[in-house]
Amino acid sequence: MSRTIGLITAAIAVLAVSGCTDDGTEGPKPALKKVASGGSGLPVAETEKRESVKVRASRTGKTGAMPNDDVHRKMRSGGLPEGHPPTGHGMTGDAAQLDGNALPLKKNGLGSAAELADALKRIPDEAHKKLFEKGFRLTFSAARSKRDVAGAREAFDSLLKARPNQAEAYRGLAYVALSDGFDMAGCQAHYLKALELRPDYGEVHYALAFLYLGSDRARGARHLAKALELKIPDEQGLQKIYQAGN
Repeated sequence: MSRTIGLITAAIAVLAVSGCTDDGTEGPKPALKKVASGGSGLPVAETEKRESVKVRASRTGKTGAMPNDDVHRKMRSGGLPEGHPPTGHGMTGDAAQLDGNALPLKKNGLGSAAELADALKRIPDEAHKKLFEKGFRLTFSAARSKRDVAGAREAFDSLLKARPNQAEAYRGLAYVALSDGFDMAGCQAHYLKALELRPDYGEVHYALAFLYLGSDRARGARHLAKALELKIPDEQGLQKIYQAGN
């Protein structure tokens, strides 16, 4: 069991979800207008609704640090533990699976060209599409050396100034938050805001399933069920982990 928890912890930085605190009390709280959604996605608990409109800006400060344990030291040195999935969020070891862009994305799955294409359909203005694509590619590029946290945040922030209810920008900022100083609180808040705006956001349901794995399995299981219903690939094997915990 301890080995399973270790592998889950290691995957957090790859998937951009985490065991974030769920109390909604720490850090700066920039005001965001609550948006009523008419979607038919997974019902969100009242505590989640309250927290989701209190998005704490990972842009203004870091609230956490990557733990200094054996698993994370291996991650920093580039050596993942034995048994850890070899491909992560946006990553692939097969060049044939990339889309050929200068900031390449894997073709399918989480953080992929397919996810990008779906998001762009939800953004009508061409200039805004370009902003989102820039942020998305700088966040999820399979060429890890070309990822740019600051550039991605700037692009997503610029998009949100023009389109404050663009759920996909919050999905990107959640990953950026965790990539920049392991800001777990910011990561969680951005995912919850994205889901508030778009209840059927499969990639975010999957992220929340991972997030609640160590704190609220019942809630996490509901998010996982919704993600799978929405045809999100179980790249991190969460279904087996949840089933093993029953």
